[in-house]
Amino acid sequence: MARRLLLAALAVAMTVTVGMSSATAQTPSWQHVPVPAQVRPQAGLNEAVAFGPDQAWAVGADAVGREAPGFPLVLRWDGTAWQRPSLPGVRWQGELLSVAATSPTSVWAVGRDAAGGAHLLRYDGTTWGESRPPRGVALTKVVAGGGETWLIGSRDGAQVLLRRDGHDWRDVPVPPGAVYGLHILAADDVWAAGATDSGAAVAHWDGQAWQQTVVDGFPRSAVGSVLAVSSTEVWAGGTAGFVGGPVGRPIPPLLVRWDGQAWNRVTVPADFGSVTS
Repeated sequence: MARRLLLAALAVAMTVTVGMSSATAQTPSWQHVPVPAQVRPQAGLNEAVAFGPDQAWAVGADAVGREAPGFPLVLRWDGTAWQRPSLPGVRWQGELLSVAATSPTSVWAVGRDAAGGAHLLRYDGTTWGESRPPRGVALTKVVAGGGETWLIGSRDGAQVLLRRDGHDWRDVPVPPGAVYGLHILAADDVWAAGATDSGAAVAHWDGQAWQQTVVDGFPRSAVGSVLAVSSTEVWAGGTAGFVGGPVGRPIPPLLVRWDGQAWNRVTVPADFGSVTS
């Protein structure tokens, strides 16, 4: 059911209705879009990226059972239906965790095989193929924007950030604490959502260094997603902090907004949960 809901959400997000006058426009509705027949019922999707109503990619795992490792899964939306392209040279079992792209001819996906090994795939506009991942790095996420492509992962137990520089991946300093999400506007304009020992934090990269701000100082708070609309409007979402208490005590969501001068908490109409995207 979760897979079907995600596919329905993707279908709605990538559907564009044109040529409708205000008199004939109808309220959009949710629609279920089937996946290719060769995808197993246990399959799941982790992330998607879209360039328009007829160009989108989704990645995940085509599972073969509850316990057995699955196989890397890539689906492509052509505006009418989902297609499953072949993955030449990809013969390992595991899953694809994340997908991002700077253009329709430069799409990246990161994955993990059944033994925990990192994999990096690239689509060049024609075919998918394996690309050599940075040595010794366990990859968890790929993020693109402003012509940039960055990777989030870990090396020897420590978090790392890597930036695509020509044909190589270069380490970028990591702000204090942990980074869970990035929003990239340009090489010198990157926002990072995460957490420190002092609470939820958002950091900004100007091409030389990070400037970090604790946006919620309550213990154990964190933000995992950040969206930069402009230099005077940035949003970050996550989970507000909590201290010890009765079992089942709800943990409220956290949503904050930067107005160019300060971070301010935004009221969310829910008393528990998390803002994840």
